[in-house]
Amino acid sequence: MSTISQAAVDIQTKRAEIQADIKQILAEFEEVTQQNHDQQHSISRNILLVGLSKSGKTTLRHVLTDPQYVAEELSLQTIVQTVATCDRNIHLASMNVTLNIVELSEQMISENRNLTEINLECSRLGIQDFHIVCFCISFDTGINTRALQSFQRFANHFSEQQVKQNLCIIITGCESKDDTQRDRLRQELINDIEFRPISRHLARGIHFSGALNHDDWKRANTALIDQFETIYNYRKSLLDLIVSDIECFHVPEPEPHPSTSFS
Repeated sequence: MSTISQAAVDIQTKRAEIQADIKQILAEFEEVTQQNHDQQHSISRNILLVGLSKSGKTTLRHVLTDPQYVAEELSLQTIVQTVATCDRNIHLASMNVTLNIVELSEQMISENRNLTEINLECSRLGIQDFHIVCFCISFDTGINTRALQSFQRFANHFSEQQVKQNLCIIITGCESKDDTQRDRLRQELINDIEFRPISRHLARGIHFSGALNHDDWKRANTALIDQFETIYNYRKSLLDLIVSDIECFHVPEPEPHPSTSFS
């Protein structure tokens, strides 16, 4: 066997070992989670994910379903998504909760679009009541003026007071951040001049998320173990918020345009 072939086999073996370790950690964490949640009464929660492309919202949708999800390889290309994506009836046994996750496309919140398209899309999907609305921004792209403007438009469209109690910010791509780094990121966001007017909308605060790094997975880097524990804790914190007793935010049917009659 050539040196290159042996190296590939070694990486595959190491990756399998890391994957087995992660599965074991997940089983232990889930056992504790199950013990701490009511298993007699199941609940259902609806989540709305909002953000520009490359904001990490699609990755967050996958991680909420399975914290072992490996992030897609970074690309310079942007996949143009024009309609909302909906994952239904995701049952998380350890918390006895069923999730319905709606992810809006960037196009639907862009500055040149009518935001009533969001109302129409939620109506089409049959999900109009949301317990949590997560506006995603990526650590990799930083505090993006365009993202913050989209956030403001979204909040204004649905009335600040109506959506405020359900709204949070998720900083994605933070799978390798420690407590000190997270505190710094939170303070940078809070102290950002453009963000300050927006912070008043966030009754549900600032949270973090991440996913197993694609390059580390490809190289079978043992840093994946620490990443997974961090990711699981992010996810658990967000899920604890999601299952808490929060009154739903309702996305109303769009008002019909008045018809014009001619006599």
